Amino acid sequence: MRARTRLSLWAAGVAVFLLWSWAMMVAWSNSVAAFLVLGSVSDSTGEPLDGWSVTVANGSRWELAAETGADGDPGKYQIFQLDFGGNNAASSGDVLTVTFDGPDGESHTEERTLTEDDITSATIDVSHQTAAAPPAPTIDAIEPLTVKELGGETITVTGTNLEVGAVVVIGDIEVPLDVAGATDATAVLPALPVGTSGVIVRNPDDQEGPFSGVLTVEAALASDISGDGVVNIQDLVTVALEFGESGADLAGDVNGDGVVNIVDIVTIARDFGLSVVVAAPALAPVGDAHVVAAARTVVGSDTFSLDLSLRDVSSGIDNVGGYDVELAFDPSQLRLVGMDEGDMFGSSGVVFRQTHTDAEAAAGTARLLAVPLTDMASSGEGDVGTLRFHVIGSWDRALRSLRVVRADLADTQARHIRATLTPLVRDMRLTADGRTMAGQNYPNPFNPETWIPYQLTEDAEVTLRIYDAGGSMVRTLDLGRQPAGGHVGRDGAAYWDGSNETGEKVASGMYFYEFRAGAYSQVRRMVILK
Repeated sequence: MRARTRLSLWAAGVAVFLLWSWAMMVAWSNSVAAFLVLGSVSDSTGEPLDGWSVTVANGSRWELAAETGADGDPGKYQIFQLDFGGNNAASSGDVLTVTFDGPDGESHTEERTLTEDDITSATIDVSHQTAAAPPAPTIDAIEPLTVKELGGETITVTGTNLEVGAVVVIGDIEVPLDVAGATDATAVLPALPVGTSGVIVRNPDDQEGPFSGVLTVEAALASDISGDGVVNIQDLVTVALEFGESGADLAGDVNGDGVVNIVDIVTIARDFGLSVVVAAPALAPVGDAHVVAAARTVVGSDTFSLDLSLRDVSSGIDNVGGYDVELAFDPSQLRLVGMDEGDMFGSSGVVFRQTHTDAEAAAGTARLLAVPLTDMASSGEGDVGTLRFHVIGSWDRALRSLRVVRADLADTQARHIRATLTPLVRDMRLTADGRTMAGQNYPNPFNPETWIPYQLTEDAEVTLRIYDAGGSMVRTLDLGRQPAGGHVGRDGAAYWDGSNETGEKVASGMYFYEFRAGAYSQVRRMVILK
């Protein structure tokens, strides 16, 4: 038995030797009938990799495959091609295509053109070393760590190895990242479930990096009925529209007890002004209105009344259903001493109103809010209210500090009305009742110019005629049609420069001026003293 085994091994060795010798002789003709392709696959550190499929093709003549490590030699492969019939396993100039396919989908292909030396040796070594894997991404910080469930907020992610196309995974929700660089990215959050969630970042090559902390998602305010991210007048009007109703699926049932009542109103009032989304998108307005503020006072007084009203409401709006107007002023120049509600909702039933606190007024803030709860009715425009102020310092500084800072308006269907804030109107009058009259000129005596204040109860054509002491007319000032109200300051009063109709300066002495406004006439005297 041992003799037969030794004989078989000897015969096999002789056969291989004869085959190899025959192949070498053929090599002199630049072709061989037997050709060996061998090599290895390793990672970037040189560690052998088993399980890779290696395919070798010589054009369309033949194609063979092997697997690295299959013969027990780690990372190695051998492919042996025999062609006794055609004596053409390989020739000088042939192009061998060698393809390496990894177990995880990796693939690498290279081509080798056979040289005469390759044919002489009847073998070629083709090996492959994989590239180093890119580093996994990391998250070092997320800002902010607490967000609201409605979505729309932007978070900033700081980390390393962030790639374009990466996503941040919050719980099981993928959110695209806007990657500014390898260390910085932002993401706009969708609606998220309330609670805490783990966060990971995932690059396009599926490499991941976990965040050591959690993202906290808080519940949005139930008071934000309109869903625009802020509790405002629209939400209050929505409750008012359904006030007193009961049943399921009522938008105004904030606390979900099946009835819209005072509890829902108080809930809205408690949360009023709170924002649940950073930079929440505003709902498109259905129309426009002007908020007019007029400071009305009497010459010589240290108090004035500020009248607030809505004017020029767009046609097509289903009337005004609620307003929330906030003012600011310098408390070192003005003190708020009183307030009267306007007649905007005078024909409505119950009206919910909210104003500033004493502490807010002392700090320089005033507020007027009103929404009808029953028999909702209003005109397209009307008076919001009147605030009464005491002037502590300079009139000019006091009025310059007074401004309307915000006006939220809604129609009777709880839709947004865009408010335009007009410049403050200064309505200084000669008398509290505002009757048509002319005041005493100032300065008096004067040289060479003076101003003549007046006030009108209604729009009128205004003319001033100036006479000397002998009754001769010196000058006519035709002011044209003037609006109702006070014309007291130098920018509104009638102005005379002390000259006659030909432009010559008149002499010192007593003069009279006749004030005419429509059918009204009044005469007063003045003195030029040079």
